[in-house]
Amino acid sequence: MELNQRENRKHVALIILLGYIGNLVFAFLGYALFPPTYENGLPHYAPGLLYMGEISAALVILATSLMAIKLADEKQVLPSAGFTMMAISQGVFFVTIFEAFGADITHEQLEKAYNIQVGGMVLYMPALFLISFYTYFPRWLRIASIVACIPYFICNGYFMAGYRDFKLIDIIGGIGGITLGTVQILWGVWVWKRRYHE
Repeated sequence: MELNQRENRKHVALIILLGYIGNLVFAFLGYALFPPTYENGLPHYAPGLLYMGEISAALVILATSLMAIKLADEKQVLPSAGFTMMAISQGVFFVTIFEAFGADITHEQLEKAYNIQVGGMVLYMPALFLISFYTYFPRWLRIASIVACIPYFICNGYFMAGYRDFKLIDIIGGIGGITLGTVQILWGVWVWKRRYHE
């Protein structure tokens, strides 16, 4: 069954919105149901938290990739490139979950995981800058898109400066996750609101 253009736009907008909402919901559920513990300065992540993180990452990759394709179809090259970079960055985080985190994590594994994550976070900064060129987002949302990377910038700087208070790094990263997740939901809401106006 072939969808007409109007129905297709509706489905695309709905998947984007639900993907971004699901991302934040599963992240919150993971931390609420399976909070990390910290022993000897090292975080320990329960398998349930990691699984929720995998679902969360998969949903945000889905929504962000679809957003990139949608904007490419609209000939919005710069924001499309930003969403593509963000999907790649989320893929880096997804790999990190499998690569290093777990209940019996060592200091070396944690260093490796955080170094990989720093690489992913570095992609956020230009990605969010490019996304801010999407003229169909209101100005306040475009500014919020750029501001959303500030906690990650602080987190990167803290880690790269040699500080290894992983609990503080997790808190700053969590603030970044909530900030960016909220902005992403607002992107989804905005796309949903204008699904028939394209």
